[in-house]
Amino acid sequence: RILVLGGTGFIGRHVVKYIVDSGVASKVRVVDKVLPALAYLTPEFEEVFANPVVEFKQANLGNPSHLSRTFDDPAGAFNIVINLAAETKYGQDDEVYRQLILDVAVTVATEAARRGCDKFVHVSTAQVYDGEKKPVKENGKLKPWTGVAKYHLEA
Repeated sequence: RILVLGGTGFIGRHVVKYIVDSGVASKVRVVDKVLPALAYLTPEFEEVFANPVVEFKQANLGNPSHLSRTFDDPAGAFNIVINLAAETKYGQDDEVYRQLILDVAVTVATEAARRGCDKFVHVSTAQVYDGEKKPVKENGKLKPWTGVAKYHLEA
């Protein structure tokens, strides 16, 4: 049982497809503010979202009152929560990034822990690493070079 937050975005839809194609989950709940019908899904991804193991819930995770519709499930807690929900547009004010990256990440991680989730995965960005023009390993020098990266690193 896997909960994918931000699951209709570009990376999210690929994560959902991988989970469904792998057959590793009896249920995949996808939560996003964007409906699948408005997310410009290709027929390949429309088929994934139509799979009976996939359930979609619309929620704005920047709004704490949407947590119950995100996490409540009659079968109990989700085993894994994957957080891809975040502001991705460049040129926003710091307050927008703080609310829609940092605050969302902390809120959903706290809720996942409170509900007994086994694993929580926050998907960030490679922009948290020094912006040199060479490959970087995960233990590389941290030096966020965008507003998006600054708040993902803080999360």
